[in-house]
Amino acid sequence: MKLLSVVLFAIVHLFPTTDSQTCNASVSKKLPWCLPKNYDKKKPPFLFDDEGQTMNIHYAFSIREVSEVIDSEQTLEIPMYFTVAWTDDRLVVDQTHRAWKKSTTGPVNESTEDAETLKLFWKPNLEIYGLQEFKKHNILNEMAGLRISRSKVITFDIKVTIVISCQMDFNDYPFDDHTCFFQVGSYFYDKNSVTCSSEFHDPKSKSNILERNLQHSVKFKKLRKSRGIVR
Repeated sequence: MKLLSVVLFAIVHLFPTTDSQTCNASVSKKLPWCLPKNYDKKKPPFLFDDEGQTMNIHYAFSIREVSEVIDSEQTLEIPMYFTVAWTDDRLVVDQTHRAWKKSTTGPVNESTEDAETLKLFWKPNLEIYGLQEFKKHNILNEMAGLRISRSKVITFDIKVTIVISCQMDFNDYPFDDHTCFFQVGSYFYDKNSVTCSSEFHDPKSKSNILERNLQHSVKFKKLRKSRGIVR
């Protein structure tokens, strides 16, 4: 049986609004949050930070299994819930709005929005290193969600199947083992502008999750610090 190690961790050390959500007298009374009229979704939030602080992007990866390892193509397929969150202090939030006080559409202090609302905001330009395919899942709509928090944190969550490349060496076949790296970074910004934090939910930590049988033994471990800074 082949042994495949998957090193899974997020690395980010690189790195026209619609009238219905634009702030005005009537909108501000009805909605828990709105966008200022001068909001520019092409500009990152840290450009408007008077203190010049770096921006943090938080990732969460919730994985059930590695569903397929294709030796001939040197790739592996990972179904997951991919979550990314960041703060945009330009949002105008009504701190007294009733939406924050009850878990009507989600957790307390968060407002659940349609995933399409993401188009209104600035979004971080992300890169997954070695990405071959990013498959989104749909039923009636895309399986994704968006939440805006009372503290102006934007959280986007989507169910995907990610295919990444992995350099494999078969010289020791049939006793070969391989280490594959899963790394996420900012496509444009370096560590002077963007930092990151992350959390990873290992499927093996939950005894009630059954993984499909593969011709590989798969285990996850954190990426070592020496690989934590790309540029």
